[in-house]
Amino acid sequence: SSGTPNTANLIAISGPTANSDYYTGSFDELADALRDVAVQLCGGTITVRKQTRSGPSEPWVNTSGWTFNAASTGATPDPTSGVTNNDGVVNFDFDLDQSETVTITETVQPGWTLRQTQAGFNALCLDGEEPVDVTNFTDGNGRPGVRLDLAIDDIVTCRFRNEQLPATLTLQKTVINDFGGEATEDDFTAFIDGAEVDWDETVRVSVGDHTASESTLPGYTAGTWGGDCAPDGSVNVGAGEDAVCTITNSDQPASLILVKDVINDNGGTATADEWDLFADALSVTGSETGEEVTDQAGSYDLTESAGPDGYTNTSITCDNSSGEVTDVTVDLGETVTCTFVNEDDAASLVLRKIVAGGPASQDDFDPF
Repeated sequence: SSGTPNTANLIAISGPTANSDYYTGSFDELADALRDVAVQLCGGTITVRKQTRSGPSEPWVNTSGWTFNAASTGATPDPTSGVTNNDGVVNFDFDLDQSETVTITETVQPGWTLRQTQAGFNALCLDGEEPVDVTNFTDGNGRPGVRLDLAIDDIVTCRFRNEQLPATLTLQKTVINDFGGEATEDDFTAFIDGAEVDWDETVRVSVGDHTASESTLPGYTAGTWGGDCAPDGSVNVGAGEDAVCTITNSDQPASLILVKDVINDNGGTATADEWDLFADALSVTGSETGEEVTDQAGSYDLTESAGPDGYTNTSITCDNSSGEVTDVTVDLGETVTCTFVNEDDAASLVLRKIVAGGPASQDDFDPF
């Protein structure tokens, strides 16, 4: 500053030795002096700053707990390995007698990837505000980093950035149609945490717990979730993990039962097994308790064989409709019983009167 400096105050604060404990001079001289002090105390050092983010749209944050390793061709760094503090920083001091080539590498944590600079380097290194030339380097343990030349008076900061690998979840559907069903996976809606997704779509999800679910469809039974999901559809997806959950839906069997009811109130003696009952071309032998003719869903024409003489089919009815029917529709998971009723025909006796000779006619006689 201008004028004569008052060194008494400086001596009281810092110590009695000029140009060691305290300095006097112009501001330009002071800047050079402070630079010399910084070099003496910090020269030959590299400060590593670690930043991470959980996804491309998230901000970079200083992060603790990341391990870095330092090495040199001509000087042992102190320390050789360090962990970033709460500010995301770890310092390495190189006791240099001359410029040396040094390397800084990081231990990439599972589920994370090293993000290079726009220039394609593993770290951005600066000496003050000036960029430092680096080359990418991988040590013998497969740890990525950078190699650079470090001078005695260099104070370098290297920023390493890591991004969490995406977690993905894919839901896969299998539909089994063994009993006449015609559904496909498009007839079921898939959900991840309640949000609709497409089957076989790889969906990026946050790291952690998620739940897979689906809509239901009448006539189909859902199995339990499988693959990476627990049976209830819960799944924990880690960083960098591509989880796949599967579920199978099966159509439920239908049941069409045909019953033969024979009414013998006019002296008939036929039994139910003397008729064959048909649903289209499928048939069963008549039974008073009923026989299943098919387990396939669908529509069927109902007919029967002629059966014994002297019997008339009086009705065919099904318990899923009202009145008499000639056909039936059975849905998946539905049991339908159709009853064929046959009744013996009433017998008849005809009396014929013949009058021979005389004036009388048959009307003159009462038959009994």
